Amino acid sequence: MRLADLKAEVAGKPCPDAFDALYLAQVDAMLRQCDEALDALHRSGYRDWKEQTHAAKTLCHQDFAAGNTSIGEDGRFYVYDMDSLTVDVPIRDLRKVLNKVMKRDLAWDLERTLTMLKAYQEVNPLTKDQYRALIAELTFPHLFFGQAQKYYEGREPGWSEAKHVDRLRRMTATELDKARAGRAAESVGRSRRRVSRGSGRSRVRRANGRFLR
Repeated sequence: MRLADLKAEVAGKPCPDAFDALYLAQVDAMLRQCDEALDALHRSGYRDWKEQTHAAKTLCHQDFAAGNTSIGEDGRFYVYDMDSLTVDVPIRDLRKVLNKVMKRDLAWDLERTLTMLKAYQEVNPLTKDQYRALIAELTFPHLFFGQAQKYYEGREPGWSEAKHVDRLRRMTATELDKARAGRAAESVGRSRRRVSRGSGRSRVRRANGRFLR
């Protein structure tokens, strides 16, 4: 179900509840984030990357939860539960992992994000356009939409309405702060190259190259 369709459906309810009221109060901001994300995704060359990924059959796990990973006695990293494997661009897993980590707090931790991405870059490097696609993916309000789906599709029947409302409030705060962090990162990416001189030669460094070095 699309966010816009869900908005119309909820707005037409004769007796909206507390969750409905919160959803309707925030959904327009989330829809604007959708538009920003899709526009940025189209400008990143995402479609060509996706076609290349499908040709190469690159796999995404989709559920890197703590219970699905472990470090063995041999020091190697093991991944379990392959039921959700799919062919897709690797930023799908990156986005899911980052959202899973960051939603624990209301504020999006940009420094932790950069630390995680730097570690990823050392193993599976992404291009600058691919990082732009990742920022777009992160800007899309997956957390907000996911929480709305849980409530309206009855995915968590054991949860009280108050718990659903609290989760939606927390996901909204995370989404808004995430969008702010994404815009800040994009702004840095558009900044002019800084040149520092040392050891008798010029060193050119882009401001957004903190985890691309």
